[in-house]
Formats: sequence, structure tokens, C-alpha cells
Amino acid sequence: MNDTQDPEDDLERKALLDSIKYHCGRMSDLCDDLFEGWDHLDMSMIRSAMIETASNEEICSVLSCVLRDFSDPFSASTFKHYTADDRSDWQQARIFKMALRKCLHVLSKKEFRALRKMLSQTEAMPRQSGAYLLGVDDKSDLPSSACKEIKEIDDLLYVSDVIRVAPQNLAQAQTLSEKFPNAATVIHGLLSEVRHSWSFGNDALKFRPTIIAGKPGVGKTTLVRALCRTLGCEPHIVSVAGHSDANIFGVSAGWSTALPSIMTKAVLRQKAINPVLVLDEIDKVQSSHNGDIFASLLSLTEQVDARTYRDKFLAVNTDCSMMSWIFTANDLSRIPAPLRDRCTTYEMLRPSHDQLPTIIRSMRDEYALERNVDPRFMPLFENDYDLIARDFAKRQSLRRSREMLRVLLNMKQDQLPKV
Repeated sequence: MNDTQDPEDDLERKALLDSIKYHCGRMSDLCDDLFEGWDHLDMSMIRSAMIETASNEEICSVLSCVLRDFSDPFSASTFKHYTADDRSDWQQARIFKMALRKCLHVLSKKEFRALRKMLSQTEAMPRQSGAYLLGVDDKSDLPSSACKEIKEIDDLLYVSDVIRVAPQNLAQAQTLSEKFPNAATVIHGLLSEVRHSWSFGNDALKFRPTIIAGKPGVGKTTLVRALCRTLGCEPHIVSVAGHSDANIFGVSAGWSTALPSIMTKAVLRQKAINPVLVLDEIDKVQSSHNGDIFASLLSLTEQVDARTYRDKFLAVNTDCSMMSWIFTANDLSRIPAPLRDRCTTYEMLRPSHDQLPTIIRSMRDEYALERNVDPRFMPLFENDYDLIARDFAKRQSLRRSREMLRVLLNMKQDQLPKV
């Protein structure tokens, strides 16, 4: 370890320590004492180890990459001691065990003692309840039928992660207006909310309830999917056109038609408490005596009510206040005024004739990525653009234009000489 550091290195060390505290969660209070005397290079090493193992999905792959024999008996026996029995499933314990292997290659016995102290405290800590289910300690607090229906019930009990927006993802999302030139206003509006949160030090992904209105086929759902994916999350999209009941918000486990809510499904899918839910064609919902979708949405889009929303299927209160709700619609007049008043509304216009070539190229690039092909092997010529543009002028649907483009590209592929 270095005893002296220049000011720039000290600033870097402080930034790295803050990052480590974020990954340590409840152990963050111990970090100042634990890493006292570590320079910025040492801090960078431990932070990298933590980030590499920050998700359960990556643990096995990372382990296979860093697994190697130790050159001294102390490191070998120490690592064996702490990894012989995975008694705790708590993610932070796994993070430190993976970081341990990295550290043992550079730490002396004295330096390791502080890390050993943290490891022993981490292993002794019980697994904590998550933030989605309220007042639930274990599966016995839930209906047995719900536990049988949801295979990932253990994940649901302890989920507390938050989808966070990385700086590079936010920067990349700001370029989406080049791909969707007819939606520049929508993109700017949604991203301004993220930037506003950042200005207050909050990098959690969260949109205000939002309605995106526009004619059929202008690409509303495609835009939302692309924006969310760029920000690092997969939106949970549900088409509610023609729905005449509120079953999407869950059906009690005692009924034969028992069904988890879309909120529970989204939390399980993202393994986070702040998923983005997209209700497509909200203006086509039908009224019914079996529950009202709009009435449920009034509670879910109100922060105070959403913090203790009663889940019918799980028969417990849930915290849905961190979730983002985005609705697409063709006709705003068919959405009740109380819901509209809770939402920020954007209009997505049909693309102009001058914007079409850019959109067509982005469609081609998207299709090439889907087929795992370099876009240069899917060339488009002037007559191709003219053909799609003439069809769009007549049909006014980007959805149809996308399918037409794919058919055109497939025909070209079939005409290529075979090897």
C-alpha cells in the first residue's frame, strides 16, 4: 500500500470507495475502517471484483475466469476455509467471497485480517426481507396456492434490487432521436425526468406516469421498448385492447382462474422493485362488472396508494411506488380524465417524408442485428426507399413498412448466389 498520494489519486480513491459502499449495501458503514490506508489502485482492484460479481447470473462465469491456483499455502488454505461451504445465499456474501480470490493475490497476512473480519460478519448476517412484499417474513405468510403457482417465490420474497441508469446508457439513449426522428419530443421528455433525478443524486430508473398518444402504426410501443432497453431494462408490455376486467392486476388464489398480477410478474422478470410496465392501447379497454382497469390504475399511479397496494393473488400489501407506468393510446378522449390528469402526455406524430429514409435505415439495422448480420450485407437502394415511402404515404403505418422492408430484404437474400 502507498502511504502518500497526490490530490487526484485521493479524489479517485474517494470515488472508488463510494462505489464500493454502494455495492456493499448494509456493510457500507464498515468500509471506511476496512479500507483505511488502501491507495486508489488497491481500491480499483476490489471494486472491479465486486462489480464483476454483482449479479447472481454472472457468478459462475466470473468464477471460471478467475479460478487459478494460489502460490502460497496461506492464500490457498484461507480461500478454501471461506468457500468450502456456501452456508449463506445472501448475495453480498458471494460478492466478498469472489473478491477474496482477487485480494489474496495481492494482500499480505496483515492486510487480509481486516477483510477476514468483514467476511466473518457478513457470513453471520441473516438474509433480509425484500422491499416488494410488505410484512412478509417467509413463505408461510403467503397463500399456499400462490407458493405453488409461482416457482420463483423465494426470489420474490427477497427481491430488493433497483434498476439503475448508467451514465453511458443515458448518453446512448439521447441518440435515439436519430433512429426515431418523429419521436424527438417524446424521447427528450422521458429522458429529462431521468436527468432531473440524476441532479438530485438518484440514478434509479423511474418515469412519471406517461401517456404516448399517436395514430396506429407510428411506432409508439417500438419506441418505448428501444428506450427502456437502451437504459438497461426490459419493459413488461401488456396489450389491454379489448380487456373487459381487471384480471391483469391479479385474481385471488382461491379461484380456479387465480393469476399473479402484472406487477408481480414484472418484478420477478426484472428481479428489481422498479420495473417499467407498458399498457398498450389503453384507450381500447372495455367497461365491465368484473373490475375496472382504470380504477386500479388510479391507485397504482398515486404514490401514496401505490406504497401499500393490496395484491389479490398474494393476499398481502405490496410496494409498487417505484414502478413506472407508460400507456400508449390512439384516442386520448377514451381515457378517463382522472387518469389523464395523473399522467404526462406526449403526442407521437407520423414521420414526415424527409424523416422516412432515416427510419427505414434504422429498421434495416434492427433487422440485421436480429439476424446477426452486418447491415452492410443488407444494402438498400433508392428504388427500395421509394417503394416503402409510397406504401407508407398510402397506408400510414410504420408497422406495415417494417414488415414490407423485411420481406424485401429476404427476397434479396434469396436472389444471392449460393456458395
